[in-house]
Amino acid sequence: MKAKSLVRIALAGACLMSSAVATAQDLQFFGTGGTGLDIGHGGGKAWAVGTTGKVYRFDTPPGAWTEIGGITTGMRIDVDSGGNPWP
Repeated sequence: MKAKSLVRIALAGACLMSSAVATAQDLQFFGTGGTGLDIGHGGGKAWAVGTTGKVYRFDTPPGAWTEIGGITTGMRIDVDSGGNPWP
Protein backbone atom coordinates (compact mmCIF):
# COMPACT_ATOMS: atom_id res chain seq x y z
CA MET A 1 0.00 0.00 0.00
CA LYS A 2 1.37 3.44 -0.87
CA ALA A 3 2.39 5.83 1.91
CA LYS A 4 -0.19 8.45 0.86
CA SER A 5 -2.92 5.83 1.21
CA LEU A 6 -1.67 4.93 4.68
CA VAL A 7 -1.75 8.57 5.76
CA ARG A 8 -5.30 8.97 4.41
CA ILE A 9 -6.38 5.84 6.28
CA ALA A 10 -4.80 7.17 9.49
CA LEU A 11 -6.47 10.56 9.09
CA ALA A 12 -9.86 9.06 8.33
CA GLY A 13 -9.66 6.69 11.28
CA ALA A 14 -8.52 9.45 13.63
CA CYS A 15 -11.33 11.74 12.49
CA LEU A 16 -13.93 9.05 13.08
CA MET A 17 -12.56 8.22 16.50
CA SER A 18 -12.03 11.81 17.64
CA SER A 19 -15.55 12.85 16.61
CA ALA A 20 -16.98 10.10 18.80
CA VAL A 21 -14.93 11.08 21.86
CA ALA A 22 -15.29 14.47 23.53
CA THR A 23 -12.32 14.08 25.91
CA ALA A 24 -8.60 13.67 25.20
CA GLN A 25 -8.08 9.94 24.93
CA ASP A 26 -5.43 7.93 23.13
CA LEU A 27 -6.10 7.51 19.40
CA GLN A 28 -4.92 4.39 17.57
CA PHE A 29 -3.36 5.29 14.19
CA PHE A 30 -4.27 2.41 11.91
CA GLY A 31 -2.11 1.92 8.83
CA THR A 32 0.76 4.05 10.15
CA GLY A 33 0.96 2.56 13.63
CA GLY A 34 1.27 4.29 16.96
CA THR A 35 -1.03 6.05 19.39
CA GLY A 36 -1.58 9.69 20.18
CA LEU A 37 -3.87 12.42 21.46
CA ASP A 38 -4.61 14.24 18.19
CA ILE A 39 -3.80 14.20 14.49
CA GLY A 40 -3.80 16.94 11.85
CA HIS A 41 -2.84 17.50 8.23
CA GLY A 42 -1.01 20.36 6.56
CA GLY A 43 1.73 20.97 4.05
CA GLY A 44 1.01 17.59 2.49
CA LYS A 45 1.89 15.64 5.64
CA ALA A 46 0.14 14.12 8.64
CA TRP A 47 1.09 15.43 12.08
CA ALA A 48 0.26 13.98 15.48
CA VAL A 49 0.59 14.71 19.18
CA GLY A 50 1.81 11.61 21.00
CA THR A 51 0.54 10.46 24.38
CA THR A 52 3.52 12.21 26.05
CA GLY A 53 2.78 15.60 24.42
CA LYS A 54 5.56 15.35 21.81
CA VAL A 55 4.79 16.27 18.19
CA TYR A 56 5.43 13.87 15.30
CA ARG A 57 5.26 14.15 11.49
CA PHE A 58 4.63 11.18 9.21
CA ASP A 59 7.48 11.20 6.67
CA THR A 60 7.68 9.24 3.43
CA PRO A 61 10.30 7.91 3.15
CA PRO A 62 10.93 6.25 5.58
CA GLY A 63 7.18 5.67 6.06
CA ALA A 64 7.32 6.34 9.78
CA TRP A 65 6.58 9.00 12.40
CA THR A 66 9.46 11.45 12.98
CA GLU A 67 9.65 13.31 16.30
CA ILE A 68 9.77 17.10 15.97
CA GLY A 69 12.03 18.42 18.70
CA GLY A 70 11.23 21.25 21.07
CA ILE A 71 7.52 20.57 21.61
CA THR A 72 6.68 18.47 24.65
CA THR A 73 3.40 19.80 26.00
CA GLY A 74 0.96 19.41 23.10
CA MET A 75 -2.56 18.05 23.51
CA ARG A 76 -4.14 19.10 20.20
CA ILE A 77 -2.60 20.03 16.87
CA ASP A 78 -3.42 22.12 13.84
CA VAL A 79 -1.14 22.55 10.84
CA ASP A 80 -1.16 25.41 8.33
CA SER A 81 -0.84 24.92 4.58
CA GLY A 82 2.91 25.61 4.80
CA GLY A 83 3.37 22.60 7.09
CA ASN A 84 3.87 24.61 10.32
CA PRO A 85 2.44 22.78 13.35
CA TRP A 86 0.47 24.66 16.03
CA PRO A 87 0.17 22.35 19.06
